[in-house]
Amino acid sequence: MPNKNHHRQIETKLSNHKQFKKELKPPLLQINMTPSSWIDERLPEMLWAVLVIGNIERETALNFFRHIADYVSKNQDCYDVTLTGISKFAEDKRAEFIKIATSWSDKVRTVLRPLLLFPDLPALHDWKKFLDEPVVKDDWQKLSIGVSKTFWHQSEEATDCRWIKLLCQIVGGKIKFSSMTEGINDTIKGVLEYPNYGDLRHIRPFIRAAPQEIQKTKMATVNGR
Repeated sequence: MPNKNHHRQIETKLSNHKQFKKELKPPLLQINMTPSSWIDERLPEMLWAVLVIGNIERETALNFFRHIADYVSKNQDCYDVTLTGISKFAEDKRAEFIKIATSWSDKVRTVLRPLLLFPDLPALHDWKKFLDEPVVKDDWQKLSIGVSKTFWHQSEEATDCRWIKLLCQIVGGKIKFSSMTEGINDTIKGVLEYPNYGDLRHIRPFIRAAPQEIQKTKMATVNGR
């Protein structure tokens, strides 16, 4: 686990970040290196969660994530809560999902506003219906804070973002776990009640590894991805 000094080192100034299409890249990713799958692919797709977990008190943010999961449990075709996945919802479900997300609280609506900074945002037109126009300086700062807190893929905040994605796949019926696997029920309860149940030293790695680890160990049946 990185120490506190390591965490501070990855918090870079907003002026040092550069926009590449729909991504805000910190200095580390501006050099010629192979990017990690979390930073280059998964974090941008969960940018709405990154903004919330990075700019709102954690327990409040997790309650908001549970609000999203509750919607998905009642609308299981909306299991994919990545930005691209949301854009592929049926038109009425897409509008309904964005509405229930942005209307949860004024604070959530404000911290989601930086999504509109990206002209290539999937379903941008729908997000614009429910979010105010960006306040450029303030909203880039919110984005910088969210990215800095989730940059390291094993950070608590990054794990929280991956948790809500996994949770929606579970409650949406996309991932089905075998009851024959020893200990799996306790693990899944830990995911469903995260972070308030189970040994987080086991639950957090499970969340970060899923669904790849699930497929590898055959601990679950994954119907597509």
